Amino acid sequence: MINVVRSISYGVLAGGILALTILAPQQIAAIAEEPVEMALATIDKLFPAPVDPRLFRRYEFTIDESVSTDVRRTQVVKKIGHGITSRVTIVTTPSGTYSTDGMLSPYVRYPGIEKRLRTWPDDFYLADGGRWMSYADGSFIYLVFRVPTRG
Repeated sequence: MINVVRSISYGVLAGGILALTILAPQQIAAIAEEPVEMALATIDKLFPAPVDPRLFRRYEFTIDESVSTDVRRTQVVKKIGHGITSRVTIVTTPSGTYSTDGMLSPYVRYPGIEKRLRTWPDDFYLADGGRWMSYADGSFIYLVFRVPTRG
């Protein structure tokens, strides 16, 4: 019985608020103007810009002998792209100019530098007959343990 009364009370409250907004919108606008601005500011703080999952990828770099590792100049610049601000390091060596943004980009390839995404072994076994299976995507690793059925 209490749940029925509570449901009716909520319905009456919601209906009253709806009726008030229809009958006197000026009062609601005057009352709600500042709380709405405060709520919008709070929502922006609660839900920041989403994180790019590519940040969590880890690579293995293989540097050829033709690429010099003698750094002549290093410069850090601020990059603004797609509404996200990041810092990019630009390094100049006798063999060329390289940037951290270019190293991590799938669209830029530097001659003599090869990059591979770090991976884990596909599966490995335990002595009791159980089997761990893994799947890696960037730095995220999904592990599944399977116990063999005995019958």
